[in-house]
Amino acid sequence: MLSLLTQYSDSDILRRLIRSLTFWPFPQWVDGVYWTLGIEIAFYSVIFILLVTRLKSFIVPFLVTLGGASTVFWLVQITSPFPLSRELELTLLPHGCFFAIGGLLWAILINRASNWLWIFVALSVLGGVIEIAHIAIPRAQLAGTSSTVYLAIGIWIAGIVSIYLSIRYAGRMASLFPSGFARILGLTTYPLYLIHQTMGAGILKSSAVLGLNRWSALCLAMLLPILVSLVIVKYIERPIQNACSTAIDSKFSAWLRRIVDFRWPEKT
Repeated sequence: MLSLLTQYSDSDILRRLIRSLTFWPFPQWVDGVYWTLGIEIAFYSVIFILLVTRLKSFIVPFLVTLGGASTVFWLVQITSPFPLSRELELTLLPHGCFFAIGGLLWAILINRASNWLWIFVALSVLGGVIEIAHIAIPRAQLAGTSSTVYLAIGIWIAGIVSIYLSIRYAGRMASLFPSGFARILGLTTYPLYLIHQTMGAGILKSSAVLGLNRWSALCLAMLLPILVSLVIVKYIERPIQNACSTAIDSKFSAWLRRIVDFRWPEKT
């Protein structure tokens, strides 16, 4: 796909592929969206260290600190903006508010942690709104409209609300969607995230060459990546995952399960 859409040499594409497959935290990768993977690995590495060192009780304080620090970072950016480096991103400071929201929602709604944590969820949401606006405003200015800024923030907040509702009313929603169907849809989102940009661009370019109208091109660019993601999950990722699972030593698996099988701190 890259060879068709770009002027990259074969050696450059190979180098990008190796960086992507090894989750190398610094660019360049086969697709720009891979920039988030290094940040995700940095976050989950901290969580893994807390689990391995038996410091499970520090997970919620870590999330609270991360969300608060990230929000303060963006409040400072409003008055004294400075460019973000990749090294700074890997510290989790710029994007930590998003991780904090997810982790704290899980702690409150699933593990019944203290309701006081809602304050820090709200604080982290504020940081997320500022970050989204910080990124969206320059793009909106190029497009000559400010509505896209509010649209981006609105979609993100709607996503948070949907997460809350899906947990709060999980029983009712389970009756609407078969568990297997819902699981496949959830698993599909990850490969879709990784392929949608490059594949979508290729489809749009091919559609223009074929003379398709813009609405047909848009439909193809939206539907085909979803179908390919479903195929990846069902026929590629699942068999590989099963093979890897059986290859892992059973003792290691039991050890790992003991580490991750825990309860968050209960409400006091």
